[in-house]
Amino acid sequence: LKGDAHVINMVGSERMRLLRMALLAEHYTEGGRDIRVKIMLDNEINIFEDILHGLKDGNPRYNLKKTGEPEVAAGLEQNIDTWQRNIKPLLQNILLAQADKEFSALLNDYRGKVFEYSAEIDKLAALYAGRSEKKVEKLQRMQFIFLFLTGLVALGSLVYVYIFIIRPIRNIVRVSKSIADGNLSARMTKPDVYELKELAVAFNAMTERLVDTIGDLRRKTDELGREKIFSEGVIDSLPLNIYIVDRNYKIVAWNRKREYGPFGISREDAVGKKLWDIFDENFF
Repeated sequence: LKGDAHVINMVGSERMRLLRMALLAEHYTEGGRDIRVKIMLDNEINIFEDILHGLKDGNPRYNLKKTGEPEVAAGLEQNIDTWQRNIKPLLQNILLAQADKEFSALLNDYRGKVFEYSAEIDKLAALYAGRSEKKVEKLQRMQFIFLFLTGLVALGSLVYVYIFIIRPIRNIVRVSKSIADGNLSARMTKPDVYELKELAVAFNAMTERLVDTIGDLRRKTDELGREKIFSEGVIDSLPLNIYIVDRNYKIVAWNRKREYGPFGISREDAVGKKLWDIFDENFF
């Protein structure tokens, strides 16, 4: 688009140069054929021709590239042809004319052809502008398509993240809470994401080990309970007053014989307390 704007500016400059050449031709014929005006007019003719050919074939001096579009190339070819056949010869004849009548005739003919040629240059500028507008419309459509595709990708990403990441993580949290509440039969379903699938396998394996560990603990607890009942039965059957303390003198066992008699104390009042809390001075 920047290149198109530059080309349109150059076409506009061609129109201004054409009018400048017309004014210089008028000044040259009416101002006594000043050699300085002739040099300026020759210079304008050369620049105009360089730009006109540069628009078609490219010209690094004016930062112009060769056109690749047939419609534009045809329009430029027509402009070049009109310039070569009608405008440039008239300018050259004006510069070469000697008699005043010949000047006047050539100048009148030139004026009419300049206005006609200006209309052709305007058509060329409109052609470039129309081509540039088509590019803008195409870019706008591409921008809309890009935004639409970006929205689809964003929506797809959200759906993917929810289905393959957030939902499996919520499942992990749900199963974890269920296991923490005592439901050891809860298991994770394997998601499609490889890393989360590995996590689900590891989590289920951990749950299986937890079930086995809890089962072992329950069996050992049952065994200890049975051993405790057996030990208490043995201690209770002895005809002696027996109590057992730990290293801190806290009572951990108290047989039934110790509950009877004038100094008897119930097992519920004794177990878990220290000796000096049970056998105080008042008791003795």
